[in-house]
Amino acid sequence: MVNVTAFLLVIMFGSSTWLTINAIWVELSLYTSRLPEGWSLPSYLSLIIQVFLNCFLFFR
Repeated sequence: MVNVTAFLLVIMFGSSTWLTINAIWVELSLYTSRLPEGWSLPSYLSLIIQVFLNCFLFFR
């Protein structure tokens, strides 16, 4: 049997991390006008996110 409480907590944890990353991408246009990195910041973020997502494939 599946514990419903644990199932809901896992869903909430997973969606909260995904929403955080999406919130950063939504606010990125505000950051690019104020930060010295400018539009290179999205490139850095894309690279960092992809590296960390691919690291989980190797350390599984």
